[in-house]
Amino acid sequence: MFKEVPVSSITINRSSRQRRVVGPVQDLADSIKRIGLINPITVTKDLVLIAGERRLEACKLLSEDFQIQVRFFEDLAPIELQLLELEENLKRSDLSWQDQCRAISNLHSILSETRPDWTQGDTAKYLGYTQEFISKHISVASNLSDEKIAKAGDFSTAQNILRRDSQRAVENELNSMLEVSEPKEEQPKAKIFQENFLSWNNPGTRFNLIHCDFPYGIDHQKSEQGNIQGGSFSSYKDTKDTYWNLIKALCLKTDSIALPSAHLMFWFSMKFYHETISFIESNSNWELVTEHPLVWMKSDNKGIVSDVERRPRNIYETALLFSRGDRKIITPVSNAYACPTSKSFHASEKPEPMLRHFFRMFVDGYSEVLDPTCGSGTAVRAAFNLGAKRSLGFELDPDFARSADGELTRVKAMKQLERENDD
Repeated sequence: MFKEVPVSSITINRSSRQRRVVGPVQDLADSIKRIGLINPITVTKDLVLIAGERRLEACKLLSEDFQIQVRFFEDLAPIELQLLELEENLKRSDLSWQDQCRAISNLHSILSETRPDWTQGDTAKYLGYTQEFISKHISVASNLSDEKIAKAGDFSTAQNILRRDSQRAVENELNSMLEVSEPKEEQPKAKIFQENFLSWNNPGTRFNLIHCDFPYGIDHQKSEQGNIQGGSFSSYKDTKDTYWNLIKALCLKTDSIALPSAHLMFWFSMKFYHETISFIESNSNWELVTEHPLVWMKSDNKGIVSDVERRPRNIYETALLFSRGDRKIITPVSNAYACPTSKSFHASEKPEPMLRHFFRMFVDGYSEVLDPTCGSGTAVRAAFNLGAKRSLGFELDPDFARSADGELTRVKAMKQLERENDD
């Protein structure tokens, strides 16, 4: 039952209201003046306001004698009571952004079911928000089943994650269309091969994440640690020539191994910081994302001492981040990660927990990952464990390649067993 009453006759019990301050309502007043009040406010039989304070204040701006349409709380049907509860919940100061999204989405859904011609613009007017605000919240609400979106610290972060995911989905669809037009030999989901990257020509589809951990060109075998290891972990020689030959090969092969939208994570020595960036950008279409490198801090304090009498021990390693096609990341992570070293397979082995941390920026179900000098294969395993569509690695030394692929096979078997147990 609706009734028209003067706005001046309605009482607001401020002490019991969830909303203590009403924001600007001039836009809403202009809308009511043009098209009228779409939804009446809700009051008690004694004309005490229950819901619709912004609409009431907007009508007061128009005239103190304005006749506003009201509905009485006592007469509401169950579905109207549900709408009223959702509307009032949206005013709670302790409402999380996730619950706000759900409340807006649920309210819009109910109104759309009861009124077939109802739009998001109508919901915006009903609640006193902009249509863009309503549209964004409904979009995020429909994706709250995605854990990384639901666990975002605030709505803005969740929206950015969703936007990046949408852009990546479009980029990957375009990448897939390009690859379909050029059918090539099918490759396994996760595998490590004995292969020389310098002479390798890609026979299969291209990749959207290249992870490079080339020898740093710092003559590690001549250091104290290299002598202690006695060269037992050798594959590519850690010389300056090897380093630059591998970078040249990467740049020459970029178009044949990297999709138009892709990332490159490149480990390097600070000794060649500026030279490495300059060479890669000058000889390929990789673009540096940030001048601040990604840093692995070795929490066990193990590292190289190039001169034990004059220099400190270096206990961190750095990686550069490049992209092609302005590829977006999945989620931002800190650019430094601390964990102990691991040399169970290889002298330059990168710990999988550290790689997983950084790979969270790049790796999801769309990712196709290549590590052209994978050593112990931790990057391939990290990508596989994060759900990459495909992850391949090459290792020059046949013994290392067999060991790394054997460990990858074990990890795949454990993953399969976990899935079977979950089912």
